[in-house]
Amino acid sequence: MHYSNSFQSFKFIILIKVLTFLFITFVIIKLLINTAAAEVDAIRIGTVAIPPSLGNPYRNTGPPHLFTWSATFDGLTRFNKYGELIPWLAISWENVDKLTWRINLRDKVTFSNGERFTSESVITSINYLLSSKSSKEAVAREFDYIRSVRSINELTIEITTKSAIPFLPRTLPILHIVEPKSWKKLGPEGFSKKPVGTGPYKLISYSPSILKYESFDSSWRAPNISKLELIAVPDSFSRAQGVASGQLDIAISIGPDEANLIKNNGGKALSWPSASLWAINFHHQQNGPFDNILVRKA
Repeated sequence: MHYSNSFQSFKFIILIKVLTFLFITFVIIKLLINTAAAEVDAIRIGTVAIPPSLGNPYRNTGPPHLFTWSATFDGLTRFNKYGELIPWLAISWENVDKLTWRINLRDKVTFSNGERFTSESVITSINYLLSSKSSKEAVAREFDYIRSVRSINELTIEITTKSAIPFLPRTLPILHIVEPKSWKKLGPEGFSKKPVGTGPYKLISYSPSILKYESFDSSWRAPNISKLELIAVPDSFSRAQGVASGQLDIAISIGPDEANLIKNNGGKALSWPSASLWAINFHHQQNGPFDNILVRKA
């Protein structure tokens, strides 16, 4: 890596990507081991914050937003807890030439309003992100390498890129697919309050501190419980206390100390690599302290 001879200041920039797995997120679950999920009427999950954009899955690319949107929406691919890329709404993909990807979609998938998932669903989402109307959407910047998308048939699309993008399938987890008719009718702001996706839950009410969902039983990934509540608890220790006291069932983004608190109260801690990349960028001018390589190494 090359740095200029002079550095004056630096800052940390966190780049939320779906390309690498570098830090651990703790998830604390306080459920009885012998209690089946299907027997639980509602699960209360303590999260960092409620997304200001509610059910618009294109406004941001990282947590806590992704924790919320995964209940309602699906991407074309997904990473499992081992960091392996797996099929999701897309079942297979092929790089037919250096600028073209052909993607085959999952059959017999419906949205929560009963509409069928097809290639036009994906095309609607991508074309919006490529349009000038998506200037506020963080997800649009992640797909600016796409030149165009077209339908081959009802369950096959072809994406053409501006340059060779060998990692394209690894970016598709954040391409959450919205139901085209609802999206076009309501627009991004209206849709955010009445989101329609292929996931196992439908948003039924919202406030600045809580989102309430009910199950979409016809989802291709069927839900195990009938109700879901996402509750904003910004402080991680408060989330842990909520689980310990029985006010929450699950707390996400919990550190080791909070994990021990929950385990000491009969709970369980789960962890896995998170799909994130942490980068350090040096911003510099002449005659700064970082012109010394020993300082940079330190």
